[in-house]
Amino acid sequence: MSRLQLLLFSFLLLLFTQCRNNQQDNQQKPFNSSIIAAEIDTHKILLTDVDLQIKQEIYDELYRIFTIRKITLEQTINNYLITKEAERYKLSKDTFINRYYNHQINERSLQNFILNLHISFFPELTRTLKYYDLKTEKGKELAKDSFKKYLLDKFIDSLKRKHKIQIHIQQPLPPDISIEKIYAHYTGNTKSKITVLIVSDLECDKCREYEPIYQKLEKKYSDKVKFGFTHFASYVTLSAIAAECAAKQNKFWAMKDILFEQKQLPDSNKIFSLAEKLHLDINRFKSDFSDLQIQNTLEYNFRILKAIGLYATPTVLINGKPVFNSSSIDEIEKMINLEISK
Repeated sequence: MSRLQLLLFSFLLLLFTQCRNNQQDNQQKPFNSSIIAAEIDTHKILLTDVDLQIKQEIYDELYRIFTIRKITLEQTINNYLITKEAERYKLSKDTFINRYYNHQINERSLQNFILNLHISFFPELTRTLKYYDLKTEKGKELAKDSFKKYLLDKFIDSLKRKHKIQIHIQQPLPPDISIEKIYAHYTGNTKSKITVLIVSDLECDKCREYEPIYQKLEKKYSDKVKFGFTHFASYVTLSAIAAECAAKQNKFWAMKDILFEQKQLPDSNKIFSLAEKLHLDINRFKSDFSDLQIQNTLEYNFRILKAIGLYATPTVLINGKPVFNSSSIDEIEKMINLEISK
């Protein structure tokens, strides 16, 4: 069999053994390569030629714009939610907020808030940072203002859980994308020079089928190899969010394993039941479960993986190099041992 035939066979095998990710690629489109930025006599300078020289500067500006938009969008969403809630009671937004404060704030609730801070002095966030004793009027005033912000943030979070909010603005991709930029969880010998990264989907049948192979390899090489796991799918699944919520309580791997054991795709009730089984703080878990930041992080990671060229799960990367047959324990071990021997 020729090398070309071998590569074609491996590619077809990869298609057969993996779950395809058919989501349309939403990553940033480059500038039209035919745009002419300048001409010197008959010589044309293309805009892309200019951009390549300042790609980091362009990315920095795009990221700055994204950050400004994200902050403003968050404020716009919050303002809309509070205004709509105020309209339910036929009140203006300011009147509604003041009544909410009056209902929530009293001497006892304020004191409990201060006690939970475990501080005796409160900072005033001015150009020069000053601290005021909480026994003084100024200190109490600052503490009350902080309590108001805490209450309002908590109230807005409760409103967000009642609505379906979709954020469509996307963080720009960095100009140079590498394996190191992938968001992943690691175990094994985390100081090893050898990294085996499993690109997987907790709700993919093939991923579930091949998971015992990867677990066997992890047990065998955990002292020599750094093993990683990253999510990849056409959308952010409930299982992926559950695993990330568990990660906030240092139970990512336990949640990943128990999710792969499920015979049917879990709904939110089943996921909460699994969280209780793992003895997670269920109130914190539920709060994190509705945190849009987790979804945003995973969606951005999907774009990074696509930009690298990945399109299917499961995919095994060993020091950034893909294994053609992700179901072959012999092929994966051969590549691992090759890296160990270097």
